Amino acid sequence: MPPRNNRGAKNPAAPQTEPKVKAKRIKVRATRTGYYDHARRREGDVFIVDECDLGTWMERVHSSTPESITTAQGAIDKAHDEVLAARAPASGIDQDGL
Repeated sequence: MPPRNNRGAKNPAAPQTEPKVKAKRIKVRATRTGYYDHARRREGDVFIVDECDLGTWMERVHSSTPESITTAQGAIDKAHDEVLAARAPASGIDQDGL
């Protein structure tokens, strides 16, 4: 027996939907921080997107470019290294000031 709704009428047939067409997948590089597929993508990250989802903060790269994702810890480490490099005295300068 077919299922019935609260008023006793038969449930209508499921609405017809268009079959999903697979979008072309392309490899891109993030030109600045953005979000795609529920994940933060940082500048320089290389990842795959649907062609129709190409954002203004992405640029296409060759398909042979290896994928790379910067983790949160990797971003922290990079920022830390940049701070330390900025604090370090330039090589070849006399520390005594003479």
